[in-house]
Amino acid sequence: MLQLAVELGIFFSQLIATFLVQVPNWRILFGLSGAISLIQLVWLPFMPESPKFLLTQGKTAEAGSALQFLRPGYNITNELQEMIASSGTRDGNAFPVIGQTDEAGFAPDNASELKVTIEGKPNRASFHSTSGANIGSIGLIDIIKGRTPDIIWHTLFCTLFLMGFQQWTGAKGIVFYSTEILVNVLSLSPSQVRQTPNSAQWVTIGLAGTGILAVLASMSLIDRLGRRRLLLISTGGVSVACFIIVIGRVYHASVLAVVAMFAFKIAYGLGMAPIPWLTASEMLPYYALGTMSGIA
Repeated sequence: MLQLAVELGIFFSQLIATFLVQVPNWRILFGLSGAISLIQLVWLPFMPESPKFLLTQGKTAEAGSALQFLRPGYNITNELQEMIASSGTRDGNAFPVIGQTDEAGFAPDNASELKVTIEGKPNRASFHSTSGANIGSIGLIDIIKGRTPDIIWHTLFCTLFLMGFQQWTGAKGIVFYSTEILVNVLSLSPSQVRQTPNSAQWVTIGLAGTGILAVLASMSLIDRLGRRRLLLISTGGVSVACFIIVIGRVYHASVLAVVAMFAFKIAYGLGMAPIPWLTASEMLPYYALGTMSGIA
């Protein structure tokens, strides 16, 4: 959903900018950005804190209330139990005792679903959990010096590797300079460029729309094909598309270059766009998720 929101934002910003690019209309774009920020400023105070963050602070009752706010009308007991079992808390007594309810009234259905005792010894995968002992805050220095309950250098490298290569694919160049690239590829004259919207701008909007469709396709395929296979397909497609774009530009094959740009957006949206964001939450332990996501 994160990457889908990004692609939607790119699409609508490019669509609106096409008709507001001339002076003085470009000022309206800044006004729209300010209006969106103002809406967020008004709404955010009414939003709860992240339940996972509250659990890392030992605030089980508050985490349950926040999760229920985000899941209105749903029974969150199992989900809350799973979050508690896969995260540590600063206070071992913050874990609800089997068969009892905590302050928020969330009680485990049975002992087999939440195998955590008051001593804080979780039976779930040790990589994503710690003892109920005092964890404290995990910062960048702690991660660098290895002062973490688990060995997380490998996951840190994998996360940074994926996030780094996501930026090195050339996607930002396609997004931010697509119109300029297309003006050269399509050999538009200065008079054609001054006309808005022109063919390069329409193709740019088409590229943004293609990115949305590619991410939607990825959302339906990611659990069927798996993360690794989609990444391999995506990186292979992106590499080939980049070479074809260069060939089309050098040899003035405009149709070939434009088709390759669309192929790039499809390949990028299938894997390299959404999956690196997903890997951080799936691979990193909860207690270091905030810090390591910031590093990535």
